[in-house]
Amino acid sequence: MESYRFGWLLWLAVAAASCLPPLGLSPFATLAVAAAFVAAWVFLNVRPKRLLTACVYMVLDIFFREISARNHFKVPPEGAPCIFVCAPHANQFLDPFVVQYAVGRADLCFLAAAKTMRRRFIGAMARIVESVPVERAQDLVFKGMGEVWLSPEDRQTLLGRGTKFCTQLKPGDTVTFGGQSLVVGAIASDESLTLKKSAEQQASGWSSFKVTPRVDQSAMFTAVSEALFAGKAIGIFPEGGSHDQPNLLPLKAGIAIMAISTLASRPDLPLSIVPVGLNYFSGHRFRSRVFVDIGEPFQVPPELVAHYAVDKHDATARLMAMVEDALKALTVAAPDYDTLQFFWTLRRLTKSSAHGQLTLAQQVEFTRRFSVDYESVLPDGTKWKDTHEVRRVRTMCNEYNARLKAFGLRDYQVIKVLSSPSLSKAGLLLGWRVMLLVVYVACLLPMGILCLPLTIITRTVAHCKAKQAVLSSSVKIRGHDVSATWKLLVAIVLAPTMWLLYTAAAASLAAAHLSRPWTVEVPLLVFFFWPVVGYGAILAGERVIFLSRSLPPLLMLLLRPSYAQELLELREGLVLAMQGLVDDNGWRVVGEPTRPAAEPTADPSVDIDELERIHAEAATPRPSMVHRSMSVGERRSTV
Repeated sequence: MESYRFGWLLWLAVAAASCLPPLGLSPFATLAVAAAFVAAWVFLNVRPKRLLTACVYMVLDIFFREISARNHFKVPPEGAPCIFVCAPHANQFLDPFVVQYAVGRADLCFLAAAKTMRRRFIGAMARIVESVPVERAQDLVFKGMGEVWLSPEDRQTLLGRGTKFCTQLKPGDTVTFGGQSLVVGAIASDESLTLKKSAEQQASGWSSFKVTPRVDQSAMFTAVSEALFAGKAIGIFPEGGSHDQPNLLPLKAGIAIMAISTLASRPDLPLSIVPVGLNYFSGHRFRSRVFVDIGEPFQVPPELVAHYAVDKHDATARLMAMVEDALKALTVAAPDYDTLQFFWTLRRLTKSSAHGQLTLAQQVEFTRRFSVDYESVLPDGTKWKDTHEVRRVRTMCNEYNARLKAFGLRDYQVIKVLSSPSLSKAGLLLGWRVMLLVVYVACLLPMGILCLPLTIITRTVAHCKAKQAVLSSSVKIRGHDVSATWKLLVAIVLAPTMWLLYTAAAASLAAAHLSRPWTVEVPLLVFFFWPVVGYGAILAGERVIFLSRSLPPLLMLLLRPSYAQELLELREGLVLAMQGLVDDNGWRVVGEPTRPAAEPTADPSVDIDELERIHAEAATPRPSMVHRSMSVGERRSTV
């Protein structure tokens, strides 16, 4: 338990705030003196890591509309050594803080790329939160001096021209030339070396080459083992770098080596591996949602630790298979974004009427289980996704989403607005919402104008960084995994700067146009209430977006009733077809058979980036809310 000392500093802060104003000291000077005492107390009592994480948590609460977690009771208590294995790594620098926010362990330390640790600002933050640096070979790649030529006699001797093999290379490094990468075995001279294995193909002539240095990770593994011996928790993203792929990347074996080598040194260590699944709902967007699914902790089998001494590669591969299975049970994977969008459409068209809207955990579980059976193989050897019924429903889904996009609508608006019983009701609703929208806009316009520079700059920087990330990576699609990070990094610097500038502007205007005491009160009011008003404007802005999105379907209902009826019929047919897939898949929400939804469960756009509108006050789900009564193959085989 932490103990706090130097309480007299807080007493002096209260004394300064009470006694200095009557002595003629200005409110700003009084505030500065009191703040200095409070800052001194914080510096002497609060660890930098705890202070930084508290600040980041506050920022996360503003950026994300909802951060929820399931199975928190499965997290080992502080003091119990464990490794949190997290995937997918979909939000570059935010993922570690989101995981720590969800699991609640203050002693959690994440592995971070040494390249990141060398950055000025991000590296300082990583060191404060006690991240363990990991040097990645791909971050050290450089272009070799001169040109190389592979000897055709043995395809194992690499000759150089203008090269400096003795100074630039060492045994174990990898040289890349002519479309192939080969490991250096021995270096004879500056212009001759021997490869470990013969090349599969002969390179054509002299060519330039790149060098990937061999990295010694012993220091990192030692640091991880020492942290686990001390009872701390280690967090790792086994995919390596962040990405925005719709499925998991191949997992790196580092997690298995860490766990087994640590247990090999101390077999009695009660080490647990805890899988954690991250499920973002348009996670690169402001006011999005994230759901953290904590899986069942498991231990490394003792026989696997013993087998590691005999066959390291086999033991590592077997443990990695266990890790991969655990992560796949917590995440939604799809081969492409079109398939992922199909899963989202299925989820929002199918729900349990008795339980109302699906909770966030139920929605993720629904999609995950369907995605698993989507790739299942039937007894006749055909994949379920290739059956006529599934392909027909996908075609209907694509047509429905295309109609929504053409009309500028969202699915939830089709049933909630277009099914209005009368045109007169739709007209009254349209008029009322237009009035509300005008009032909201009038109230929010001043704050919107003042915050416009922040919005433009953050979006511009994030967009540029995303484009750069895509160009420099082979696994990124749109660079969404870096967008949220750069939005927050820019906002963390720019928002306080604008806050102080507007306070100074208020003080200047008050001094020029007002008399005492307002020359002092106005800047104080701006300073203290700006954050409160700003957060209120964010919440009100969400209401403005909702109102503005509800107007097009109302206009459509009034102007073209036939289009509205056609869209309703198309949706009804798709709901019935989707329900057939769910029944064929053979699983349902506990205690209630699934049935066609009377209302959609979400507020998505047809674009994959705008997913579900989840119930904000949904109850915390039980550890297991959704189960599958029978797999597709089992159902088919019983027919």
